[in-house]
Amino acid sequence: MDKVHRECMAILRRHRARERPSRLIRKYKRALKSYDCMICGFNFERQYGLLGRLRIEVHHTKYVVRMKKNEKVNIKHLIPICANCHKMLHTKMPPWTWKELKRMITTRFIL
Repeated sequence: MDKVHRECMAILRRHRARERPSRLIRKYKRALKSYDCMICGFNFERQYGLLGRLRIEVHHTKYVVRMKKNEKVNIKHLIPICANCHKMLHTKMPPWTWKELKRMITTRFIL
């Protein structure tokens, strides 16, 4: 029998996930006065025009997994960051803080 390539298979996975408040995130993005990443300064709107306007990502500075069951995400715990910085923040668990990553970038600190 021929080997089946896993990349073509549909796989059912079950995992526990916390819902993020997408309505709050959209509201937060629309209210931003600047679309600069708080870590590296990249600006999607400046680079891509209207296409990039709302493409900035939003990071929760309060670790969502550790929030209490009925605790709500507060808008003061959100910051705008680019996709690259967001990916770098989540390279460890718990994630780096945005201030730690900014310090790494500005001092050219490499692990």
